[in-house]
Amino acid sequence: MSRCERGLPRAIAVAPLLDDATPFPTTFWLTCPRLVEGVHRLESAGEHRVWAAMASADTAFASRLLEADRAYRVARAAEGGGTDPCPSVGVAGQADPLSVKCLHARVAASLAGTGDPIGSWNQMYGFAMNDILHSGIRADAHYSHFDSSFGKGDYQSVSLSRDLRDSLRLSVQAGQQNFVSQLTNQTRARFANGSLDWNFAAHYFLSGGVTVYRGQTQNYDQVFFTLGYRFSK
Repeated sequence: MSRCERGLPRAIAVAPLLDDATPFPTTFWLTCPRLVEGVHRLESAGEHRVWAAMASADTAFASRLLEADRAYRVARAAEGGGTDPCPSVGVAGQADPLSVKCLHARVAASLAGTGDPIGSWNQMYGFAMNDILHSGIRADAHYSHFDSSFGKGDYQSVSLSRDLRDSLRLSVQAGQQNFVSQLTNQTRARFANGSLDWNFAAHYFLSGGVTVYRGQTQNYDQVFFTLGYRFSK
């Protein structure tokens, strides 16, 4: 269990088996309301896509994710009394260790000591404003700073989003990151992305967009599409 400066839990560990013996792969959960809200805003603004792009382009960063995935599985086995009932999946029940989807799970895992680089924020701040000038547009600004064993740096982003209707949402984001580490020469980068999310049924959604990434050693454009199923509304 990780606790804040007030002694309250920020993240907790749960057993990998439910009471009815159903395997439950997500071991670490965020419990601090402020952290949950802050990470939710980052995820809603598309921050996980930036990390996913970095994982596919930076081999040193990908290696850190693989190490964190192994540490996560070891910790889950420890919570299960020495046996891991979910050996085929890692963080947040994902089979691919380099997949970045749930930032909540990443931050919780980092607080639990797995060394997850995505969740290794020392400071994180955010600002949001809804319905700017009665336009229906929401603005979010984020700043994070970290200093950990694999490197240090900061991250800034600004995003705008608008619900075009109840089931359709458009968002754009731009930002930059500065990173100092012996693991990579990619120390500074700027990025922009836009996405469109459509909830076309009670549980199904379709999202797509484009990411433009410009750095010192890596430059690329990425187009993505996702078809998914939500277990709850």
